[in-house]
Amino acid sequence: MFASYSYAILASLFWGAGFIGSRFGLESLSPMWVTFFRFLIAFICLLPLFKGSKRSDFNLETIKGSIICGLMLTFMIFFQVKGLQFTTVAKSSFITITYAFITPLICFAFFKEKLSALFWSTSIMAMIGILLLCNLDITNLNYGDFLTFLGALLSSVHLIAVSKYAKKVPRLAVFNIFQMLTVCIVSFVVAMVFEGVEVLKAGTIMQDHKALGAIVFMGIFSTSIAFMYQVKAQKMLKPYVAGIIFLMESPIAAVLGYFIFNEKLTQMAIAGCILVMFSVIILPFEQILLKFIRNSSSKLTPAFKKLNPI
Repeated sequence: MFASYSYAILASLFWGAGFIGSRFGLESLSPMWVTFFRFLIAFICLLPLFKGSKRSDFNLETIKGSIICGLMLTFMIFFQVKGLQFTTVAKSSFITITYAFITPLICFAFFKEKLSALFWSTSIMAMIGILLLCNLDITNLNYGDFLTFLGALLSSVHLIAVSKYAKKVPRLAVFNIFQMLTVCIVSFVVAMVFEGVEVLKAGTIMQDHKALGAIVFMGIFSTSIAFMYQVKAQKMLKPYVAGIIFLMESPIAAVLGYFIFNEKLTQMAIAGCILVMFSVIILPFEQILLKFIRNSSSKLTPAFKKLNPI
């Protein structure tokens, strides 16, 4: 189980860095072209994993699941990257990770998942941390923030879908490769139709080494590796548990935004980062803490009855 938590944490680290990569990529390319090249690089990096695959690995469940998850992922990334054109890295990362709170609500409302009081307490603690990270100011919202929130909604559904299919497919690598391929195809079509090829004709991406390096980094680390870690983690973890761990991408993005783009990070925001990190650290020990609380409660109850006889 702790291996699953480790995979989720590593995915968060790479996704947090991905916000910085997106900002650099947008300096030379439009949002959907950034998405296309990012996932094309990821798809190429994952191709060697086809080696050793069996015919049974390419079953209907794998193909169907990867296409469904790939479609969600395409538009989730698009809304996130498009929104980043109009808002800051810290604010984008804050709104994006609201999926961590939307996901358990969906699981509770539609799938009757039972969530412990400790989990809700951890979620509330993390939410307070995120509000502090945003300096308690969420009133100055704009068009980019709205697009980012749409991405967060899709992210919640994507988390639930990945959890469902990760438990069913025979080989996770094949599932992830087809998911990357789906994003490549859909993002290419959308980029051609809505963004055109003018930005490619200009060839600015080849002269902008920062943007080119950022897209290569995102393709390798924030996409091929990170999403593989996500699928591995969600084979064992509930989607709402994974969602809380993925909260780490927000403080990571905010800190990187501070150092790279000189975006302000106040003492309140730093306190929020620490609170989110603390919430994530507690989560792997949920069952241990619940057992400790139950044992402590059972020991205290007889003593309380002696002090307060009925």
